[in-house]
Amino acid sequence: MDAAAAGDPVALRELCAALSGLMHCADQGDRVAQRTLGSVLQHGVGTAPDPGRATELYRAAAASGDAWAAYNLGVLAGRSAESIEWLRLAAEAGLVPAFPALGDRLSDHDLDEEARQWYVRGAEAGDKGSMYAAACRYRDGFGGPVDPVQALRWYRRQATRASSS
Repeated sequence: MDAAAAGDPVALRELCAALSGLMHCADQGDRVAQRTLGSVLQHGVGTAPDPGRATELYRAAAASGDAWAAYNLGVLAGRSAESIEWLRLAAEAGLVPAFPALGDRLSDHDLDEEARQWYVRGAEAGDKGSMYAAACRYRDGFGGPVDPVQALRWYRRQATRASSS
């Protein structure tokens, strides 16, 4: 990409060929190609950014069951109620980064009980941020009763993970 950005003609040809192949596969309904091309267009990699087309591609990929595409749509939707639906799809498919993202969105909408459940799932999957969020929610009683034992459990796990990283 750096060589293409610098104007290297060989790199530019290779980038164009790669984008052409990606577009062809996306047009054929390949959900991974749709998601990948969506990311290319969202971020303007080797082309002008096109967030509208990126969203269309993510939607097509998510409709075909691509959890990462659903996650990307949830992130792009910001703090809206729509983001919850996309992030829930990704989380229910087992995509670990979706667990805390969904917890955050649910918490934004005062759905603290479900938020705490997703933070705990993320914590159980090894996500350090989820461990901290779960600990805080147990400590403060957000989404359920105060539980200092569970709070301490998640604080200790997070500290152990942080020191071993």
